[in-house]
Amino acid sequence: GYVAYRLISGVALALGPPVGQTTRYRDYVEGFSRFCSDNAWTACFYSAGQDLREITDPMGWGSVEVAQQTIIPLPTLTFGGKKFQPIRAALNRASKEDIHAEWINYLTAPTRIRQQIDALSEEWIADRKLPELGFTLGGIPELQDPEVRCLLALDANQALQGFTSWLPIYRNGRIEGWTVDLMRRRRNGGFAKTMEFLIATA
Repeated sequence: GYVAYRLISGVALALGPPVGQTTRYRDYVEGFSRFCSDNAWTACFYSAGQDLREITDPMGWGSVEVAQQTIIPLPTLTFGGKKFQPIRAALNRASKEDIHAEWINYLTAPTRIRQQIDALSEEWIADRKLPELGFTLGGIPELQDPEVRCLLALDANQALQGFTSWLPIYRNGRIEGWTVDLMRRRRNGGFAKTMEFLIATA
């Protein structure tokens, strides 16, 4: 295992938990802490979960909650109740408008599909005042990873209405889930509920 970090103003900043077996996190953290101490650096983990906090708290490290991940337990998920009404409406409207979802891998997708993905992404970026941030939400280069999956919303003519990309989440070398990354939809004249439809379908 190892800790990937960047040194900034005397702080060894690790963006995420150690890489390796979760059962050995304590060894990795203690080793990283010693390494930083030997170099007169401050060790810091950012975007690390509760399992890491349980190791660092007894070591006297401070911590602050920056954000929470939404984890959806799929086996028990239903779209019942009032709070899911917009999701049910999106799914019903997609059916009426002959919009369907299709999983693809960007690298092996037909050229016409890749061209539509590229064009739609360019259109989306052109409408923004800021460039793509490139630290949490990805861009087209990230789609070229063979492990990344894309879910497309296509109409009856195979015209792309929008897409989402999904990155694998690994634990101990196995995929345990997927996290949504890139989200794009057609701005003008497209299916209005594309994102709700795609995320619910996924």
